Amino acid sequence: MKRYELSQRMHQDQRLIMSFAMQRAFKVLQMPIQTLAAFIECEIASNPLLEHAEKCLPSNAQDFTIPFKTTLYEHLLKQIHPHFNTIEEKGIAEILIGYLDKKGFLTDELYEICKEHQLPLKLTEHVLKDLHHFDPVGIGAKDVRMTLMIQLEVLGKIESLGYEILKNHFQDLIEHRLSNIEKKLKISKEELKTILQKEISTLQPHPGYQFLNTTAPAIIPDVIIDYEEDRWNVDVNEKPLPHLKVAPKYLNELSSNHLPSQERDFMRKYLASSNWLFRILGRRKKTLRDITRLLIQKQGAYLNGEHNRLVPMTMREIAEILELNESTIARAIADKYIASPRGLLKMRHFFTHKLNTPDGEKISNQTAKDLLIKLIEQEDKSSPLTDDAISSRLKQKGIPCARRTIAKYRKQLSIAPAYQRKHWSN
Repeated sequence: MKRYELSQRMHQDQRLIMSFAMQRAFKVLQMPIQTLAAFIECEIASNPLLEHAEKCLPSNAQDFTIPFKTTLYEHLLKQIHPHFNTIEEKGIAEILIGYLDKKGFLTDELYEICKEHQLPLKLTEHVLKDLHHFDPVGIGAKDVRMTLMIQLEVLGKIESLGYEILKNHFQDLIEHRLSNIEKKLKISKEELKTILQKEISTLQPHPGYQFLNTTAPAIIPDVIIDYEEDRWNVDVNEKPLPHLKVAPKYLNELSSNHLPSQERDFMRKYLASSNWLFRILGRRKKTLRDITRLLIQKQGAYLNGEHNRLVPMTMREIAEILELNESTIARAIADKYIASPRGLLKMRHFFTHKLNTPDGEKISNQTAKDLLIKLIEQEDKSSPLTDDAISSRLKQKGIPCARRTIAKYRKQLSIAPAYQRKHWSN
């Protein structure tokens, strides 16, 4: 290979590694605390230089750690690092599992995912095939038929009649046209029954479902704020996270001149990975703290209970003050909660659009939604409030909301229309 071509290839590889590093940094910023804890454990397991360190917590620190069920994403994340060897493959695998739906299916077009993240299509296809064989088997398939076929393939039953039915007669199977299958395969009713019972009914059509919580998931706040002695205290919650450090013995070895060059390069690679992890965790903490302090500046009176109305505030507004992209703010607040004197609140709760009242006051549309919820909770279920009636009630309180706006808010809040709420009460 010519020197120019080699140099060009090295630059391409460096850009690809940087791209994955940036994507992973964004993912860390977006992770709520439960997912972040699992991610850090995976990093410790895959990096020989990292180890657990004792936590130094104040004696009066509140314990917000609540048991929670491992998510599908966390379960797969733990399998990625020991399975794949290269940074590129690990990065692609992490991107792919982020696209899985609750059933464990990858319904997005692979080509579109590659285009969005600038991934090589052939390598992404190879990584996806490996993911299919992770636990639970059949994960990342595009539909039920494909996941069942993958499960039979892993069991070594690719030549079985069960596999043949899934591959070529699936539509007959799901529409219960069993006589068609019997004729096409030239088997008896009893033979088909045995195949269905022993080969197909034992498979898992939705491999992701076992990781769904059957009860409401436990919520751990990412930020804790309280108001004491006329001042707000902001604490980014790190108690549930593994406390980690670089093992001192490796740092001592690196500082000496006794290591062979190959071992030194190996350790430097993992030291760079460790430093990257510390850096992005620090950046996540700073971003959350900065956003929370601005929330307090804007919404302090709401948070300490002085009044019940949020001040209108957008992510763009916060992004401009912090000199960050609006998308960074969106990632930082995604699926995160604040423990406050007002209770446990979603960070997304504070970002709203403004409504203008007749007297010129600007209020948040979240205030209108909160009142809508309260009106519906207090309504007479034998005669529920229509959207027109709710609109009139809000106007009486000085909040202008047209009927179509009420309908839009209802849908956003997953509240049924009046005729369905009446039906439920009977």
